[in-house]
Amino acid sequence: MKYRFILLVCIVFVYSSYGQKEFYDLYKFDKNPVSKKALMSASDISDLNSEFPISWINDTTIQEQRMYVSVDGVDQVIRSKGFLFNDHQKKVVNQLPYGSQIRLELDYVYRNPINRKEEKRTINYVTSIMPYKSAFLSEEFFTSIPERYVLFKLKESEIQVDASCEFSFVVDEKGKLKDFKIIKDSQHYALDSLLKKTVLSMTTWKPALTKYGVPVKQQFHFKLSGQFGKEGC
Repeated sequence: MKYRFILLVCIVFVYSSYGQKEFYDLYKFDKNPVSKKALMSASDISDLNSEFPISWINDTTIQEQRMYVSVDGVDQVIRSKGFLFNDHQKKVVNQLPYGSQIRLELDYVYRNPINRKEEKRTINYVTSIMPYKSAFLSEEFFTSIPERYVLFKLKESEIQVDASCEFSFVVDEKGKLKDFKIIKDSQHYALDSLLKKTVLSMTTWKPALTKYGVPVKQQFHFKLSGQFGKEGC
């Protein structure tokens, strides 16, 4: 009886081990990528997203349009009355590095066709400025995929915490990685320290290029999340 109990405990332990989920997930913030040329030539949000046709915008009352950007690490909100991008917004966009994320909000008044009442609504749209050719990592075993390199180092370290964080860095015109920044820390010092050390060790980069082959600076923004524990039913 005693040996049967010990055997049962061992079986349960082995089964539980197979039921573990242990992984980190890492992805880039590059939603709805668009070239800087297309962004500079756009008159309004409908030029960036076909789901918002100009005919529909003309049938509503636009109250305000807001553009959220980060310039040299400082968050800015640039407002425009109406749905058209103004000169100040275009000027700021032209100065943003490739890889920058732009969030647009458009407040409008919509007349409900059923009850004929006016309703205030907001459109949210996020886009990223992408170069003709993105900068890429040229490490020997992790060619062009920095995410794979970071995840390999994290797995190698055996740091296992349920956490998430966001970080960014810039690859300049010479392929040099700089301006690493943890935007949202994981609240785990060991994880944040290893993440910084790992990213700064990625020194072999090829810079981003324009259509004409001119090297340009590109910003990268990542989110990391770790989940460790038993699989649920």
